[in-house]
Amino acid sequence: MLGWLPDLDKWGKVAAHFVKPGGFLYITEIHPVAQVFDDDEGVRELRLRYPYFTQPEPISTPTKGSYADRSARVAQEVEYGWSHGLGEIVTALTTAGLRIDFLHEFPFAEWPISFLQPAADGTHRLPSEHDGKLPLFFSLKASKPASAGA
Repeated sequence: MLGWLPDLDKWGKVAAHFVKPGGFLYITEIHPVAQVFDDDEGVRELRLRYPYFTQPEPISTPTKGSYADRSARVAQEVEYGWSHGLGEIVTALTTAGLRIDFLHEFPFAEWPISFLQPAADGTHRLPSEHDGKLPLFFSLKASKPASAGA
């Protein structure tokens, strides 16, 4: 999850370093728009809570298990994250020498979030009155030109 990284420019350089000339990097990730809403347990409506754009200080939230299992026992009481807008993600990769081949945005998430509703196809979506109106997930393919140095 990119939100665990404080510096996307450094991430972009490291990622680009490991892409061979002619190769590509593929990312699927929660959309930054989906990360601005209050995701506390029990919150069922869309309520703005977090910044979309990067802030100098991390966002600190009480730890509630792990991202894979909210009921898991975790000793760390606080987790830290950083907001990164989609422009920052794309810019970090292009500045590092990668070319964006595509960027797709989707109106669903692949896992439960408190303000989303489960859909019949196994995804999680905004309530019907908002479904399809905001991106919640994205995929991006970035490649390194074959002529680029290693």
